[in-house]
Amino acid sequence: MPDFYQNYPTAQFQAAVTEATAKLNQLGNGAMAGQAYEMMLERVSNYTIENPMNFQELREVTLALGVLTQNENIVQDLQNMELFDELVEEILDFVEHVDAAHIPTVISRITKRLLLLYYQRYFSFEHSVENPERNEYFIRSLKYWLESYQDTNRMVLVAKETTDLISGDLEAVLANFADDEPLSNIQQKLRLDSSFEIFIRLRLLRLLVKLRTLQCNQNDDGVQNLFAEIMEHKNVRANAHRFLAEEGVHLLLGLCIEANVIPIEQWQNFIFGAVGDPRAQRNQHAWQRVGEEQKSWFVGVLSRGDLREFLETMTDGQGDEIYQYRKQFWLQYVDYAVNAKIMLGNNAYRKLRSQNPDMWQRFNSSPETYSLLEDTERSCVFIDFGGFCVIEGTHSAKLRVYKSTPIQLTDKRYLYTEFYNQDVSSFVLLKDFVHTSSEIPFGQKNIPTYTWQNNVRVYLNHWLDPKIKLNNIVLPEHLDPRIMARIRDYLVRHGHIIH
Repeated sequence: MPDFYQNYPTAQFQAAVTEATAKLNQLGNGAMAGQAYEMMLERVSNYTIENPMNFQELREVTLALGVLTQNENIVQDLQNMELFDELVEEILDFVEHVDAAHIPTVISRITKRLLLLYYQRYFSFEHSVENPERNEYFIRSLKYWLESYQDTNRMVLVAKETTDLISGDLEAVLANFADDEPLSNIQQKLRLDSSFEIFIRLRLLRLLVKLRTLQCNQNDDGVQNLFAEIMEHKNVRANAHRFLAEEGVHLLLGLCIEANVIPIEQWQNFIFGAVGDPRAQRNQHAWQRVGEEQKSWFVGVLSRGDLREFLETMTDGQGDEIYQYRKQFWLQYVDYAVNAKIMLGNNAYRKLRSQNPDMWQRFNSSPETYSLLEDTERSCVFIDFGGFCVIEGTHSAKLRVYKSTPIQLTDKRYLYTEFYNQDVSSFVLLKDFVHTSSEIPFGQKNIPTYTWQNNVRVYLNHWLDPKIKLNNIVLPEHLDPRIMARIRDYLVRHGHIIH
């Protein structure tokens, strides 16, 4: 016999056959596994009390838990239909019928799969205010399995030792680590994968810890990175009351309120990106969750800023003789405004577009906050001072005082007649004023008597007593002792205190 046949099959050939056979088995098993998974996916998706799982093999149980781990929607659907606990109970029933000799293996494999399900779909299992008892059965079952676990898997053993992980008290988990402990170290010590939702929650809680350590209006690269991370997960719940971005806004504004400091531009940009302008109707639900105190305070900040812009940059003296006097008067009351809404006429709107494109862009992006007045010359501003409201206007418009809001603040366009029509006049209009003053000669020039300002100031004194210095009442060019004395005498006679 030739040497070839005597040495056949060669060791090299046998190794090649063995490798090929292994690959074929892997392919076959993979196809079978894929087919089995698809079948289990359909079974779990169609699960009902009338159509139970009836597990017969351990492989079926682990495959079903794998389906749940990979499919968040199925978990939530079963929870919403109150079927999830039923499925977990079927798993317990299966174990009761397992031979005693196989119990350790069954406990080991099912415990690991249950823990993976809990870790991977943590957001579906964490405490819910709406239904606090929703996941109690599953958590109790998981604790039972962990207590029974006797194998060596490190992830399971760490979970068994770290009871706060399973109870969902993740702040207590983080309390066991220093605030500056790298998150990667925490991840490694707890044996968590970065894709686990429970790890994502821990990371988000660390973000909130960082937020709480910020100084008011602190701004650096670290803060900007923090804001970016929060925005990446803005719609993940931070707690029972707020989503992550809403919680961030709640904390930042709390710092500003406590310090009585206006948020800097970078903080305001984060706030707008997180929850929008609090004056816009579409953002009301988010701001309700942020908190009424924070919302009211920030509306006041924004409104006072808008009022200053209206008085100083959005309107000018072209064809409006009262411009500089109106500006001088109302700047003394800006700090008392709690809400404001600008209504620009056609000419002012065109000017804004050409001279202040950034503000024009903001104007157009928030039509509920900034509106148009269908008038060529006039522009108006609504100001809410808390106990009363005013609408002030340019170009011969009257100043009107109201006992409550006379217009729908969410409207995008207004007619000037809306401010004094019969319904408004009958129910909420208290008084109107015309911007007129006589002039008296002083040397080579005439100086206005500031009549309308004096009248309005005395009238507003029913509600407000701002600390106004006499020098701030008149324009700088009118700081004449004689005119100052006349104004002082008039105001004192009407009970106004000059500071």
